Amino acid sequence: MALFQQEDEEEEGVFEAALSFVDEFEFNTGDAISSLNQLPTQRRQETSVSLSNEVAIGGAVGPLSREEKRRRQAEKKRLLRKAGIYSDPNRARNEQTREIAFLREQMDKLQLNLKVLQARKHQNGAKALVPVNTKTHRPSLWQEQAMRQRRRREQAECDNVRLKLAVERQRKVADSLGVLIRKRTRQLNNECASLINQCCVDHPAIAVLDFCGDVEDFRGLFHLLDEAYRDVDSIFMANGLATMSIPIGDVHMREGVDGKYLEFFTYKDLPFGLQDTAQASWDYFKGAEKHMAYGNLYEKAAKSLDEPYTVIEEFTKEVYSNTSRADVKMRQVVRRYVEADRDVVIRVSHAAPIEVKNKVLRGLTHNVRGFAITKRSPASTPSQELTQLQLCTQIALELNDGVTYDPKNVRALTNFLIAHGLKNTVVNCEYIENALADHALRRRIADDVYDSQAQAIVDGFSVAQVLGQMTQINIGQVLNSDYSLNEDSIDGKWGWNATEWRAIVTRIQEITMEENGGHPMVYGIDSVHGAIYVSGAVIFGQEINSGASFNPDLVYQVGAITGRDTEAAGIPWIFGPILDLAQNPLWARTYETFGEDPYLCSVLGDAIIRGLQSNNQTAACMKHFVGYSKTPTGHDRDGVTMADFDLLNNFVKPYQAGIAAGALSTMENYISINGIPVVANTKILEDLVRNDLDYDGVVVTDWAEINNLKDWHRVVDTYDEAVRLSLTRTALDMSMVPYDTEFITYATEMLSNYPEYESRLRESAKRVIKMKIKLGLYETPVPGADYEYLVGNDDDKAVALELARESIVLLKNDNNILPLANGSSVFLTGHSADNIGYQCGGWSVAWQGYSGNDMFPNGVSVRQGLENVVGNNSFTYFNGLSVNGNYTSEDLATAVALASQHEYTIAVIGEDTYAEKPGDIDDLALPAGQIAYVEALAATGTKVILVLFEGRPRLLDTLPDTASAVVHGLLACELGGQAMAEILYGQVNPSGRLPLTYPKDSANVMIPYNHRVTTKCTTVSGPDDSLTASVFVTNSGSVAGKETVMLFVIQPYRLISVPEVKMLRKFKKIDLEPGITQEVTFTLTADDWSVYDPQIGSGFNQVAEDGTFVVAIKPETDCDVYNTITNDLCAQFTLNTGSVNFGINGTTSRRR
Repeated sequence: MALFQQEDEEEEGVFEAALSFVDEFEFNTGDAISSLNQLPTQRRQETSVSLSNEVAIGGAVGPLSREEKRRRQAEKKRLLRKAGIYSDPNRARNEQTREIAFLREQMDKLQLNLKVLQARKHQNGAKALVPVNTKTHRPSLWQEQAMRQRRRREQAECDNVRLKLAVERQRKVADSLGVLIRKRTRQLNNECASLINQCCVDHPAIAVLDFCGDVEDFRGLFHLLDEAYRDVDSIFMANGLATMSIPIGDVHMREGVDGKYLEFFTYKDLPFGLQDTAQASWDYFKGAEKHMAYGNLYEKAAKSLDEPYTVIEEFTKEVYSNTSRADVKMRQVVRRYVEADRDVVIRVSHAAPIEVKNKVLRGLTHNVRGFAITKRSPASTPSQELTQLQLCTQIALELNDGVTYDPKNVRALTNFLIAHGLKNTVVNCEYIENALADHALRRRIADDVYDSQAQAIVDGFSVAQVLGQMTQINIGQVLNSDYSLNEDSIDGKWGWNATEWRAIVTRIQEITMEENGGHPMVYGIDSVHGAIYVSGAVIFGQEINSGASFNPDLVYQVGAITGRDTEAAGIPWIFGPILDLAQNPLWARTYETFGEDPYLCSVLGDAIIRGLQSNNQTAACMKHFVGYSKTPTGHDRDGVTMADFDLLNNFVKPYQAGIAAGALSTMENYISINGIPVVANTKILEDLVRNDLDYDGVVVTDWAEINNLKDWHRVVDTYDEAVRLSLTRTALDMSMVPYDTEFITYATEMLSNYPEYESRLRESAKRVIKMKIKLGLYETPVPGADYEYLVGNDDDKAVALELARESIVLLKNDNNILPLANGSSVFLTGHSADNIGYQCGGWSVAWQGYSGNDMFPNGVSVRQGLENVVGNNSFTYFNGLSVNGNYTSEDLATAVALASQHEYTIAVIGEDTYAEKPGDIDDLALPAGQIAYVEALAATGTKVILVLFEGRPRLLDTLPDTASAVVHGLLACELGGQAMAEILYGQVNPSGRLPLTYPKDSANVMIPYNHRVTTKCTTVSGPDDSLTASVFVTNSGSVAGKETVMLFVIQPYRLISVPEVKMLRKFKKIDLEPGITQEVTFTLTADDWSVYDPQIGSGFNQVAEDGTFVVAIKPETDCDVYNTITNDLCAQFTLNTGSVNFGINGTTSRRR
C-alpha cells in the first residue's frame, strides 16, 4: 500500500540521516545541521535556532579553552538528545567495554603466536648454535614492509570491530527514528483528515457506501448481540470492571473459561460529562474512524437500521500487530443500549483473514465481542463530574469440529490477535478521549464566540429593543378573524400542517427582521408529546406513558421526532419537557409528568431533552420550575409550603439532569412557595437558578404570570408594579405577556425611575440573543425545511406504537385470563372503546383535547385495533355509556344482553379530556355511572376485562374485585388502541410499570411486581466506595417479554430529615425469552446514599450519614427495616466513614 511504501523509503532516509547524525568518535556541527535538514519539519524547527547560534559562535572564536570545549561538547549532546538520537548515558562505558574486548582478542592471538614459536624452538633445539653479531640488528626492507602491513591489518581488524558495533547501534537508532516518524505520519494524516472534514464536509476522508445486501445475512450476529447484552453484567463482574472504582491505567488481558477466548479490558476516569462521553463512545464505534485506530480501511458498506441505535457493517481492512499485517473481511453489528444509569455499546463481528503477511493463515476465522460502558464515576463531585469509560474485547477462534489445524498457524494467529487486541484497546480509548477533548474545546470556543456575538448585538440595542427581546406575545394578536396573518399588527389556529405553519412563521419572520434591523424573533410552542399542533404529525403517548415505559432509549426517539416535526413547521422553541413530580393524584397535570420519582424523571428528562435538541435548531424548555406539582389540595396553581430539603433533594433533581443535558431554556410556574410567588422569588429565580445551579439559559414566565402578581397572587395592585417587582427581584429573561405589549411600556417606566437596572435587563436580552444565535436563527430564521415532508412517516408511527406497547400496564390477571385466544367470544363496550381522543387526553390537537377520531389521522382506537388483530367478525361492539357516567335504560339493557351472550366483556372506560385548571376535581373516584355500568355487565356472569384510559389514578371502587383482568393504558394516544389489542390477544407481552402510586382506597398500593433477587451484605468504608446488588429475573411465561427491574434504597434512620420509605435509585428494562433467567447487576455509589445539605444559595453539598442502609427489589417489597429482616428481596449495607452523624455535636458528616 502507498502509505507503507512511503514509510519504507522514509526509513532508508532516516537510516542514512542517522549514520551521518550519530558519530561514535567525533561530532561536527556542520554535519549535524546537514543531517537535521533530513528530519521532519517540526523537529528541524525545534533545533534550528540553537544550532545556528552555535555556528555563529564557532566562527567568531579562535583557539578554544578546555572549559569551552566541554561546554560545546555538552551542547552537542543536548542537541542530539533533543533530536531523539543521542540517548545512551552509558556510551563511554560501552566504548571502554568494546576496547577491552578488542584487546582480549589481540592477546589471544599473541598467545597463539607465542605457542607456535615455542614449538618451533623445541624442534630446532639440537641444531648448532649460530654465532650472533653483537651489532644492532637492522631488519631488511621486506621485513619492515611486512611489519607495517601486519600493523595495518591489526588496526583494520580493530576498526572493523568498532564499526560493526557502531553500525548495529546506529541501526537501532534508525529503527527508533523510523517508528517515531511513522507515528508522526499517522498523527499528521489524522489531523489533516480532520481539517479536511471541517473544511469540506461534503467530501469525508473515509468513504462509506450504503449497504445494499441482505440484512438476513446478519441474523446470526443479531443472535450473538442479544446474547452479549445478556452477558454484559456477568462479564464485567468476572473481570472486576463492575466494581472497580480506581482506573487501571493500562490494558489487562485474561483467558476465558476453558481457554475459549481471550479478553482485553481497561478502565479510565474521564473529566467529561456522562452524556458527552456516552455520545462520543457511540459516535466512535458506529463510525468509520474506529477502523483507522490500529489498522487501515480498504472498503466499507454500512446501514443504520430502523431498530434504535443499530448499525450493520461489512468491510475489508488491514489490521496491525507489531510488525505483522493482516487483511481481513468482517461483518459486524453495533448497537447502543441507553440505560438509566449507564450507556452500553456492544459490537459483535465475524472476521475471516484474507492474508497475513509472512504467515499462511487462510481458513482460520475468529469472532469478536466488544463492550464499551460509560457511567458516572464514584469519584465525581457536584463541582467535577467524572465518567468511567470501560472497554472490554473478547476474541475467540472459530475452530470447526473434525477439522485438523496446523498448530503453528493457530499459534501464529493467536499471537497476532493478542498483539493487535492489546494495542487496539489502547488506541480505542485514546481516540474517544481525544474526541471528547476536541469537542469540549470546540464547545468552549463556540460558547465564547456566541457570548461575544450576543454581547456585541445587545451593546447596539436601544432600551426599546432590549425590552422587545424580553417580550413574548400570542400569535392570536397578529391573526385576522379568519386566521390569516394580519400584517398590520406585527400563538393560534389548530390544524395547520407543516407547510401552512411555515408560511405563517416565514411571513412573521420576514416582517420582524425587516422592521427590527435583521434580528429574528423566536417562536415557541407546546409540543409536549409530539408536535401536537402540527396537523398530520404522529402524537405519542403522554409523558406519563414515557414514564411507564422505563425506556430512556425510546423516550429519546420520541424527543428527536417531536423536535424534527416542530422544526418542520418552522418553529425552533419547544415548551417542554415537563419535569414536575406527580405528587397529588387529584392534580390535573399528573399525566404531563414522567411520574412521581425524582430519579426516574431525571433519567427520562435527560433522554427527551437530548432527543429534542438533537435536531440542532431546537431549544428545549424545562418546565415548570420548581415545586409546581406539590399542590396540597390537588387543585392546579395552589400555593405550596416546602422545606429546602424537599426542594433540593426531590424537585430540583430533574432540572439538574436537564441542565446537564444542555437544555437551552426553562419556564417558571404559576405557584407561590412558602408564600412568595415564584415569578418574583429571589431565592428561587436568582439564588437557586443562577447561583446554585449556575444556569445561564433563558428563563421565561408561564402564561401571563407577571400579570398574575396582581390578578392571581394579589401581592400588588397594578401591572406596572408587578413588572417592577419581577424584574428587580429575579433574573427572569422573558415575559409571556401574552396579549399586548404593555410589558414594554411598564418596563420602560421602571427604568426611568430605576436606571441602575438597565444592565440587568441587558443581561437578559443577551441570553435571549445568545439562544437565537445557538439556534442559527440569524442564518436560517425559519428552520426545518428539510423535514417538511417527513412529518407523519411510518417510522414515526412505529416508535409511537412501541411506546404504547411498553407503557401499557397489566394490573390484574386472575387465572391467566389474558391473553385471549383468537376466536374467543368477546363483547367490546365502553365510552373509550372507539374514541381516540379519550386515549390521548388534553394537549392533543388542542389545549383541552378533543373527543372522537376525526382529528387524529394516525390514530387507532381499541375497536379498530381489535379489527386489525382478530378481524371485524371476531367480536361484538356496542356502547351505551357516556364519559360522565350517563346511560339510558335502553342502552344498558342492550349492553347487558350482549354481555350475557359472550364469555368475555372488554369494558373500556376512563376520563374525559382536560388540561390544567379546567381539569380540577374534588373527588378522585370515577363517575359512579361508569362503575354501575360495568358492574351490571359483570352480573351476567361474563368475565370482565377492564381497560382504563385516564390521566390520573382514579378510584375504581368495586371494579378491581369484580374484573377478572385490569389493563391500564394511561394515555397512550394515537397508537394506544392498536397496542392494547395486541396485548389483549397475546401478540405483545405487557411490560409497562406504573410510575406513580395508584390508590385503592385512600393510600393503599395494589400493583404487584415479580422478581427473584440475590444481594450481598457489605460494608462501605468511605464515600468513594461502591457496592453491587445482583438480581435474577426469570420469564416463566410462554411469550417473550420485557421487564423493568427496580432497586430501592431505604435509610431507616437519618437525622438530617425524616427518611422516605423507599427511594428509587436504579432501574433497568430487560428483554427475556420464555424460560430464560437473566442476572441484572446494579452498582451503588455515594450518589445513591447521600442527600443535599438543605441550604439554597450555598451550592449543592452532598452529605451522607454513617449507618445502616437497606436495598429492596420491587416497589411493594416490605423489608420490615425496624425489626429483623427476613425478606429475601432485601439486603443491608453499612456506611462507615468514621464521621459523626449529621447534626450531632455540631459536626456534619463527610461532605463531597
